[in-house]
Amino acid sequence: MLQIAQQYSLDGSGKRGGDLGVFGHGVMVREFEKAAFSLQKGQVSGIVKTQF
Repeated sequence: MLQIAQQYSLDGSGKRGGDLGVFGHGVMVREFEKAAFSLQKGQVSGIVKTQF
């Protein structure tokens, strides 16, 4: 996944292997937060489509 993020990410997270760091509610767009905060620790979501 690290190499995929580095190759295809359009934002600055690609340099960190796609790692977005720690964030709380109200920081990311609604669709992304809904997916992120519905997961259990260690789970991975499917693709989340946003305006970005």
